[in-house]
Amino acid sequence: MFRSIASPFCCNFFPKTFNQNACASLISGLLFFTGWWLMIDTHVNYADIITKNGMYYLPGIASTMAFFIINMVPLRMIEEPYGYEDNARCSILIATIILFVGLVIAFSAVIGSMYILINDFLVVSEDSIWPGFAILLQCIFIFCANLVMKFGTKSNDF
Repeated sequence: MFRSIASPFCCNFFPKTFNQNACASLISGLLFFTGWWLMIDTHVNYADIITKNGMYYLPGIASTMAFFIINMVPLRMIEEPYGYEDNARCSILIATIILFVGLVIAFSAVIGSMYILINDFLVVSEDSIWPGFAILLQCIFIFCANLVMKFGTKSNDF
């Protein structure tokens, strides 16, 4: 799926063989780093605006939690439920529920960051609007990192 998208970025890093897991992890890590770097930079440059309300950190923290929750479940368990383990219907159901909860948290963080941008920065015009956009971009970058890490890597059979 991500082979055609990710290969131009990773050609110099993996010269002879294409390692999809390493390339997807590299891109995911860069997206995750960029999201948190935006928030740290915004906190440094707009500390007076960001420290007014501690809720501005919650969408990023929720996105990070969703990143770990979603990537905790092997994708093979969802795609091939009966080939993963014998008579493991309960664990397959739990894995599906965990994946669903992680996606709900991730989407809620993006929606919450949109709410913060619109309610606290676009309606009120006395402050700069960049912190609101930085909070939204942080959640979008972490969400994209989540998707690349989840669907760009393959499970290794040991």
